[in-house]
Amino acid sequence: AMNTRVRLLPVLVLVTLAGTAEGFFSLGQLPSGAMAARGYRAMRLGTANRAMPGGGRMSRGIAGALIMEGDSDLSSDPFAASKKRAQTINFAFIAACVPGIMPYQEAVESFVSTTIECLDKGVSLGALDLTMSQTQSTGNATIDQQMGFSQGRQFAAEEVALRRQWIVFVYAAALAVGSHAPEFSSAGDLASLSYVRNIFNNFWNKGQRDVKSINMEMTFMTAESNLAVKDPAEKAMLSQALRFALAAFHQLSAK
Repeated sequence: AMNTRVRLLPVLVLVTLAGTAEGFFSLGQLPSGAMAARGYRAMRLGTANRAMPGGGRMSRGIAGALIMEGDSDLSSDPFAASKKRAQTINFAFIAACVPGIMPYQEAVESFVSTTIECLDKGVSLGALDLTMSQTQSTGNATIDQQMGFSQGRQFAAEEVALRRQWIVFVYAAALAVGSHAPEFSSAGDLASLSYVRNIFNNFWNKGQRDVKSINMEMTFMTAESNLAVKDPAEKAMLSQALRFALAAFHQLSAK
């Protein structure tokens, strides 16, 4: 059975794209990025063949849909809508980290769309941080039981950091697109903003919107320098970061 204390993906290692005259690139790392490769392997590879309690892998029919509880309480509880959005983000986060819950890209799209909903409601990063810290569940009884949240499990620090990084990508994309004007203050958040802005300016705005082709161009531009990323797990995580940025651009541009 899956260990319900299993840690999700640790903090993502980023390629921060600091613009030059040509728009390319210098590499950087966000805080705590050193443990990313180890954690990536442990989660993406280690859980791929684990069985869920009750036998077999997670049933997509049971866990694949974002089935949230407590809809009838939204009108009576002024904080219920905020909690529900936080739970949906948690569910999508877990689905993107643990194989078998739903297709990866669907989990990314759900995470991005719910985070954009927070932006639409005027929720600042700080306010969303607070709501997420107070929401240790997914709103899906099956997943909460299987992942240990029903038994009091809380998101670990590295899980919180990675989840927040994905949220920051979406908020940064909104600023790059011009649909919203979230504020950024920390060095890490500003590094993420630089990354997202450069993806937007150097690829998205030029009609280049395919993850594979952008990854290839970025690899080519850094192949002959000391900026090249060689670790396979790190490369996979950089591709993941790019997917979140592109998904956010697409959804925000379609609004």
